[in-house]
Amino acid sequence: MKSIRNKVKDGAPPLLGVDLGGTKILACVVDEHGKILSRCKKKTKPEKSSQEVISRIALCSRSAVAEAGLEWEAIGALGIGAPGALNPHTGVINLAPNLNWKHLPLKDILEKELKIPVFINNDVNMGVLGEHRIGAGKGMRNVMGIFIGTGIGGGLVINGNIYEGSSFMAGEIGHIPMVENGPPCGCGKKGCFEAVAGRLAIVREIQSEIAKGGKSSLQTMISGGLGSVKSKHLAQAWKEKDPLVMEQIEKAAHYIGLGVSIAITILNPDAIILGGGVIEALDAHFIKKIAESAREHTIAPLFKATKIRRALLGDDAIVIGSALYAREHLEKT
Repeated sequence: MKSIRNKVKDGAPPLLGVDLGGTKILACVVDEHGKILSRCKKKTKPEKSSQEVISRIALCSRSAVAEAGLEWEAIGALGIGAPGALNPHTGVINLAPNLNWKHLPLKDILEKELKIPVFINNDVNMGVLGEHRIGAGKGMRNVMGIFIGTGIGGGLVINGNIYEGSSFMAGEIGHIPMVENGPPCGCGKKGCFEAVAGRLAIVREIQSEIAKGGKSSLQTMISGGLGSVKSKHLAQAWKEKDPLVMEQIEKAAHYIGLGVSIAITILNPDAIILGGGVIEALDAHFIKKIAESAREHTIAPLFKATKIRRALLGDDAIVIGSALYAREHLEKT
C-alpha cells in the first residue's frame, strides 16, 4: 500500500468510488477531478451472507477497473458510501438493517481482499460531499444536503469538511420530531420528518384517503403495497393534476420546508441542497413549494443568506463523493 500512496504525490492515480445500497452496488473509476471513467452495477443480494455481499463489492470494483482499461495496480484507493450507523475511522459497520449487518469490520475485510487502502463513510455524507466538491455546493464553505427518497437522509459539510458528530451520526435530519404523536417511523419513534414527508409517507397518506372514499389515478397501483408507487408515478399523477396526489405532495412540501427552515436556523449555511428520488421526479415546481414553506417559517436575514438548490449529480453523487473522500484521506495519510 505504501507504494500506491506515494503515487498520489507523483500524479494523482484514479480512485474507485462505491455506492453500497440495500438493492444495488455501484462501483465507478473516478479521476482526480471527479469525472467518472467507467462504471459497474450489480445487485447487492443482502439475503446472502456478508461475505457474499463483500465478494460482490470486490467483483464489481474489479469489473469497473477493467472497463476503464486500467491495471488494478493503477488504482490509488477505494472509497465506499455505506448505509447505516458506522465508524469512519475504524471502518466498522455498527448497524446496517437493510444489509442485516452488525459490527462488521468492512474496511479491514476489503483491504485484505483488494490489497488497496479503503476509506468508508455514511452514504448520505458521501453524496453531500460529492455535491459540495463538484456539484450544487461547489465553491461554498458550509452546506447541508437533504435527500428525499423512500425516507429522508441528511449530511453536513462544515468549513469544507464532512461534519460527523461525536458518534458519527450528525445530519440525521430525517429523524427530527416533526409532528407530536404523528405516524410511526421506521426508527421506532413517531412523527419523524421522514414519517410525514418521505415517499412512503406521501403514498401512505394517499392510501389512507382512498380508504376513506377518495379517488386517485394511483388506486390500482397502491393496492399492490406502498412500495409499488415510485417517485415517477407520483410525478405523473401530479402532472395530471390528480387532486388527491396534489394535496399530499403539497403537504409534504410544507413539511420539507419546515425541515429546511430548521436546518437554516441552526446552521446558517451557504446552501441547502435538495436531492433524492422524490426531488428529481417532482423537480422545480416542488422545490419552489418547499422554498415558499421555508421562507414562511424562517426569519428573513437567515433565509436571504441561504441558497436552496437542487442536487446536480443524481445517482452518481455517492460514488463521486466516496472517490474524492478516499483521495483526500489518502493524501492525509
